[in-house]
Amino acid sequence: MTTEHQVRELKAKYDDEFNRVYELRVENQKLLADLKAARAEVKKTEDAGWDSTLDQAGVDDASDLYNMGRKLRLYEVAPTEETEETAAEDPQDPEQVLMEDVNEGADEDATEEEDIVEI
Repeated sequence: MTTEHQVRELKAKYDDEFNRVYELRVENQKLLADLKAARAEVKKTEDAGWDSTLDQAGVDDASDLYNMGRKLRLYEVAPTEETEETAAEDPQDPEQVLMEDVNEGADEDATEEEDIVEI
């Protein structure tokens, strides 16, 4: 095999890999856009469900519960940019709030270990 032939072969492999990486990046961007749209739809549905539940329960419209549901995002699996920004603005740890709510009804004689709830 001549050197020129090896150079052409290596260049062809490089070009193929470069094109493959480019295609994967384009596909990745499309998937990220789809994921962002799906998360927005889930957020919209969760907000509507939260509001509907509070309305059905007869909660006062001025109640902090309306905002609490949006801040805590109880069913969110992975943090999004929006929740990371909210966390940066609100130093209160949502899991800590939940633990305090759980511990309010806990038995006074119970140990701390018994009060631990995995989230």
